[in-house]
Amino acid sequence: MEILALNKPLFLVRNGDSPLLDSFGLENGKNDMILIQNGVLLTDLNEKGAKSLIDDANERGIKTEETTDYDGLLDAVLDSSVVITI
Repeated sequence: MEILALNKPLFLVRNGDSPLLDSFGLENGKNDMILIQNGVLLTDLNEKGAKSLIDDANERGIKTEETTDYDGLLDAVLDSSVVITI
């Protein structure tokens, strides 16, 4: 039985109220993260290296320099060994 190694997980954070944010230690800024949907409201994660999906940030009036577009999101998903959506 092969065990899946989480070599390079990508976290797509869409729910800022999820208790899983603490479980995965996303506050430490050491993970690849893209904030989508209402996750873009977590601006403190932008300061720790997370990128916001630009369309979602604009729709919600969030101003941040750490953004990506849908092409960047797709590239990040394809470059990751595992994608975890919270």
